[in-house]
Amino acid sequence: MKSCRILLAGCLSAWWLAAASAHANSITVTNTNDGGRGSLRQAIADANDGDTIDARSVVGSVQLSSGELPVNKNLIINGPGADKLSVENTRSSRVFEIGADKVVAISRLAINSGEAVWGGGIYNAGILEITRCSIRGNESSAVRGRGLGGGIYNASGAEVAIIDS
Repeated sequence: MKSCRILLAGCLSAWWLAAASAHANSITVTNTNDGGRGSLRQAIADANDGDTIDARSVVGSVQLSSGELPVNKNLIINGPGADKLSVENTRSSRVFEIGADKVVAISRLAINSGEAVWGGGIYNAGILEITRCSIRGNESSAVRGRGLGGGIYNASGAEVAIIDS
């Protein structure tokens, strides 16, 4: 059953990405700041459903000091390579939170050092495709002895496909 969900997520992602690219805009990330013009956080905030966030020309580390990056729209986020660009939290929260019923593709990023009870690196409530990413050093902190999904927590009904990562 789990492999059917992963296959379904891949098929849905491919269909959505092809359909969305016909009307999508590209928003370029130009720096590693946590906020403000040219930042990944601002690009996500400014994006519309179906847009692509292009961080392929940015090298370094995005240090999130303002909390997690909420993704509450259908997006594609492309980095230059997991060895070139990392998105890291200062251990105050997770790195990404994918909203319910959102289709999100993240590629070629390192997702590091997040911490949350559920999903230190990524909390996924939608349909998520991770391609050529590194997810390291994330933790799920225990509350009453329970912590779930240090790297990725996939909520009930959510789907995730992990490719070449």
